[in-house]
Amino acid sequence: MTQTFAADVRRMTEKAKANMEFVFKASVQDVSEIMTRRQASVTDTGGTFQVGLVPVDTGELINSVEVSVNGAITGQGANKAPPDFVASLGTLRLGDVAEIVFTAEHARPMEYGATGKFEGRFFVRHAVQNWGVIVDQNARLFED
Repeated sequence: MTQTFAADVRRMTEKAKANMEFVFKASVQDVSEIMTRRQASVTDTGGTFQVGLVPVDTGELINSVEVSVNGAITGQGANKAPPDFVASLGTLRLGDVAEIVFTAEHARPMEYGATGKFEGRFFVRHAVQNWGVIVDQNARLFED
């Protein structure tokens, strides 16, 4: 009986670890995808923009998205699109450090706005502020 109980506890512990890793990885991927959702440039939309979306004109900003896991670059944007986050974050494990960044020079002004010129798009902030909701949604997949 003791061996069966110990084996059950071991199995449950391993399952919980695997579930936590899935929730973590899926949540990082979801936030990455949300922060890189695109819309046409303000010029192409007739002067409008939607907060939380990355404006794409020449593609320089969205192409500048870079993914790294534990300091090693694992993905980069190209062809007016962000990297494939599933592939770029495939090696991510609990305890690892993932960074998803916009490296273009004008990334910060687009995120926060340029005083007197245009309002911020807040594509990164919008995604990151939803981290808790995203984690909860992914965790619900494992409710018994």
